[in-house]
Amino acid sequence: MPASTSPGTRLPIVYVSHLRTFLLGYLLSLPFVYVTYWGWGTIPAVAAVAFALLGIEGAATECENPFSPKRFNQLGMDRFCEAAHDEMCQLLRWWREEEE
Repeated sequence: MPASTSPGTRLPIVYVSHLRTFLLGYLLSLPFVYVTYWGWGTIPAVAAVAFALLGIEGAATECENPFSPKRFNQLGMDRFCEAAHDEMCQLLRWWREEEE
């Protein structure tokens, strides 16, 4: 898929809300499943699992639109393209000077 179409291609809201609802339901049911096996150890175990899964969900949300200037972790494509353009111009100037 070309990079020009990726910022406009977003996940449907029904898909995202279904995944978040399922994730929260799963995380809320974990303590009830494991409390008989682990007792008080269930609290840190469920907290670690929740931290990991919610972190993955947060990373997926950030990766959904990586070029948006409104996001904190945006990719600085403008600066990257300007640097690549400057490097190419410098190489072309050097190449012309070598031919002369």
